[in-house]
Amino acid sequence: MNVNTIKTNFKNLIHLKKGVEKECKEGNDDIFLKAPLRPFAYSNEVGAAIEPLIGHSAALMSYFPAMCYIGADCYDKYLRGDNDDYSKPSKTRLAKEIIFQGFASVLMPTLCIHAGQNFACSLNKFIGDKIDARAKNEVSVFLKDQALKFDLSKDKEKVFNSLSKNMFEKIKNYRDQKQSSGGILKKYLKKITGCFSEALGNHVEFKHCGKIDPKDVGYKNLTKYAKKQFDDMYDLMKMLDACDTGSVKGIMEGVKKQGKKISRFKATKLFNKIQKYAKDPSIGTGRAKKLAIADMARSDLNNKSLKGGPILLTVISGFATLFIVSPILDKFGEEVLIKKIVDPILNYIKHFKTTFKITGLFYKKDKNLENKNNVNENIINDNKASQNIPVKDDSNQISNVVNAGNDINLALT
Repeated sequence: MNVNTIKTNFKNLIHLKKGVEKECKEGNDDIFLKAPLRPFAYSNEVGAAIEPLIGHSAALMSYFPAMCYIGADCYDKYLRGDNDDYSKPSKTRLAKEIIFQGFASVLMPTLCIHAGQNFACSLNKFIGDKIDARAKNEVSVFLKDQALKFDLSKDKEKVFNSLSKNMFEKIKNYRDQKQSSGGILKKYLKKITGCFSEALGNHVEFKHCGKIDPKDVGYKNLTKYAKKQFDDMYDLMKMLDACDTGSVKGIMEGVKKQGKKISRFKATKLFNKIQKYAKDPSIGTGRAKKLAIADMARSDLNNKSLKGGPILLTVISGFATLFIVSPILDKFGEEVLIKKIVDPILNYIKHFKTTFKITGLFYKKDKNLENKNNVNENIINDNKASQNIPVKDDSNQISNVVNAGNDINLALT
């Protein structure tokens, strides 16, 4: 191996080292910014987008992978330090990462997704059947809640009239309570916070059903929608109730005799539900059949809502909002929140600590100087006393000198 080869290898080694240092400094070696770890950061945002489909409890569970990712990422940034080279851990870097992740990965994405879903649902008032998708969901939740009260022995129109009367009374009560509670400021505050809450709930509430006026177009559209949903549920429950539910085959044959069809999967599902309820001695066979049929009607209504109703709309709008706001939140978090707000505050705190420390050192130094002067003064007085020389009281003069020194130090700081 000649000298030129050694020089070439040495240059290549230097360039390789510089490349590794550059990559580390730019964060290209950060495993938390690459697959397979990076997708875990979005688990809570995906959970918020599909919350109408999976439910509130499952959406909360989606935060667990994201929290684990954020905790590991924050600890990694703490170890990397301000120079991003793992040479010295930095609490300042840790604080900035926690604030950034809390803003861009936890708080704001969920709020933005809910706002996007609410906005998309409200736009449904101007297209199609011109009903707010949230009002549709509220009607569906009410019908599912009342399913067990459907009297299948009565005429369908009479059952719906009684049901719709009950529904509109609840809507009216909610509106009256809303108008009588709180002042104008409180009402507007609720309206603003409502934009960032869940678009579709699972409780019987009527927040978006509009006016209770038979002449109002919204009232007519809502009544028409409720009638259609009720008819589908009532017809399905009436059909299943007339079948022999003692076996899967009996269910399928009973439906066929009525000129309709049911899949073996649905027939098996109904049969299993009946058997499950019937195991409870307090329920009984007749009650078990009624409970199972009501569950099937609710499930059918959910499937229709998923295929082309409020649930599908909120899920799609949730993912669309997530796709739009994620890069914006990241950019805003880095360029505005961290650089223009958090960094100046942390720098001010650091400067305050440094100033306080320096002031403490000067104070300690002045205290030592004062003690030393007092000791010297005592020694001089003792010597004068031993020689019978009158002692002159210079304490005031010394005190003035010390105070003047303190004033000079404070002025310098």
